[in-house]
Amino acid sequence: MRHFLYIQFPGCDNECSLLSQLLYRPSLMKLFLLVLALLTISACGDSVGKPQPTADSNSAAQVYLGMSERLLSELRLQGRAPELEHISTALAVAMYAQIPDLRLRFPECDAYLQSLYQGFDSSVQLTHAELSEQYRNGDALPNFEAPICYHIKEATVLPLLIRAIVRESQTGAVNTVSARRHALKAQAHFNIIQQQLQRK
Repeated sequence: MRHFLYIQFPGCDNECSLLSQLLYRPSLMKLFLLVLALLTISACGDSVGKPQPTADSNSAAQVYLGMSERLLSELRLQGRAPELEHISTALAVAMYAQIPDLRLRFPECDAYLQSLYQGFDSSVQLTHAELSEQYRNGDALPNFEAPICYHIKEATVLPLLIRAIVRESQTGAVNTVSARRHALKAQAHFNIIQQQLQRK
């Protein structure tokens, strides 16, 4: 039996319905519902410009890790583009939901992460080339004060790059080599973040 769910994320316009997809697998549905709950909490907390901790940052981390493993698995199996787009979108949103809590845990990154957080809605609409130019090679973000800020940014932007690769595939055949490289890097950056959090 196929399951459908339409999700409208807070702060998204019609174009941002890129984040609102028809989900047809119960496992993806459950993860998206958890991400949605975390995202709603964090978005409300940040509406006055001050970060608030998410209700359960460990759950957000588990969502990210679960989606990361799922993405790598689908890439190994040469997964279908719609499935890869769903998962990479969820991975980016799961990291986005953690940013308010990470701003509290890493105050040295506050301005940097606030800029990353506020630019997320527009970043999901960028092409691969635009993401690379603005977030990896350009000046879309202020200078960071500590390496951990960079790791958080990469764990957020790399899933968006994967998503862009999938969306821009002209023949339906996804460049899984580049996508898998991005996924492995995102996972590595996220693991460093978790290690830094454990030391606090």
